[in-house]
Amino acid sequence: MESTRHKRRLARGWYALLLAALLYVAATAADRHLKRAPHAGYLPPRMELTAYAPDLSHFWRQVQGLQTARVVSDALPRQVHHLELAVRKATGVRPTPARCRVWLGEQVLAGLRGGEWAVCFKPGLLMRGADALMRLVGAAAPEGAAYRYGGLYYAWRDEFLIAASVPELVAEALAAPEPAPRHDGVLQDAVRFAWRDGPRGWAVLRAATGLPVEGALAIKMPRRGGELRLAGVFGEEALVSVGAQHPGDIRRIAEALAAGRLETPARREAIAFCRRVWRAWALPSAPEQWDAALEECAVACTRVSMAGAAPVPELAAAFRTGAGADRHPLAWLTDGMHHFPYVWGERAGLIAPLWQGQLAACLTGEAPYWYAASREPAMDALLANLAREPAMRADLLLRARWEPVGLAAARLLQHAGALELVPGMGPRDVQDTLLPFTAALGQLGALELRARFTAEEVEFSGVLTRGAGEAGEAVP
Repeated sequence: MESTRHKRRLARGWYALLLAALLYVAATAADRHLKRAPHAGYLPPRMELTAYAPDLSHFWRQVQGLQTARVVSDALPRQVHHLELAVRKATGVRPTPARCRVWLGEQVLAGLRGGEWAVCFKPGLLMRGADALMRLVGAAAPEGAAYRYGGLYYAWRDEFLIAASVPELVAEALAAPEPAPRHDGVLQDAVRFAWRDGPRGWAVLRAATGLPVEGALAIKMPRRGGELRLAGVFGEEALVSVGAQHPGDIRRIAEALAAGRLETPARREAIAFCRRVWRAWALPSAPEQWDAALEECAVACTRVSMAGAAPVPELAAAFRTGAGADRHPLAWLTDGMHHFPYVWGERAGLIAPLWQGQLAACLTGEAPYWYAASREPAMDALLANLAREPAMRADLLLRARWEPVGLAAARLLQHAGALELVPGMGPRDVQDTLLPFTAALGQLGALELRARFTAEEVEFSGVLTRGAGEAGEAVP
């Protein structure tokens, strides 16, 4: 008899275990089904910037394994902690890749407009159960078409969860005529960004070594289809360099970027500052067709001099001309100006002082290669370190070495802070708030972007942080 009761208890235990297993399998299947998204989700129309990740937790986990992420975390521990704390206070959940997948699902669609944000997920059972419980106990209060939880506003549409910083964006997303496109070509370890202005474009960023990126800008450019031979002429001397088959290409892209209607105070101040500096230099206007013989040009900022009252960038340039060109492409700079001959090694040239001697037009070379610099030491460094790389098939090349860029930025910020030119910040504030970012920037290696021109777009690809973690800290 006792044996029979024992067997029954064992059987009930196994039945309970089997039932629990079946419930777990059913719940897992239901959760997976609910998280499966037929499209990207819903956002308010006319968002200035959008981001779409097909698998946010996978992208996040891949980023955590990159040297770039370790560099940023080590250089900015306080800022990273504050960001994590802000997310935790807003959502009640500590942000990690695993928690992101469990609570929010795989894909995410987010957008920004006018300083406000909206985000859309396709969550599973856990988030839906938590929402039902919050409504039941009154933790989520109705606010028009949305519910409010802390500082967040949210609502559901077609099993998608829409959250935003203001209720108006939630209402707009609920009324959106159609969902956003899914972009099936975006890989699991990538995020696709798109913007409406400045100019309109898109970019896909992958969580891989060097942070590879590719995208396009809606800028109409003449199709070139040739090669760049001056890509590596500056060697390791340049902070930032840009090369193109024609100087007009650089100017057109710069003007398109500056003419965007995506206005921010920092952007307006930067453009106004550059225009004031250009007018202060009082450089002569270029004559028409001065660049007609050019087949390629490359321009670089080699350093920023802090010797005077105002920072002065040191510039260098190289040009390649076609057959028949026997005069320096920038010889017009010295027409009618005081200048004197100068010889760099075996290269004859001239120097014309500009802007009270703080700048100079230093010119040398012979067809087909010509060189220029804004100061004599910059020309010395350029000619002493001339480098050549194999020709590359590209219409434009942009490079930056983050270590000297971070160092120059740190010195500029310290100089501006000492003169109280940074709004709302004194020297100590600059030291504590801004210089950690320049230190992090200085350890991100190098940027390299190559561009090709089509009839309607500038297509680009490259890496943002090649060799991250190999450079020293960018502190003066």
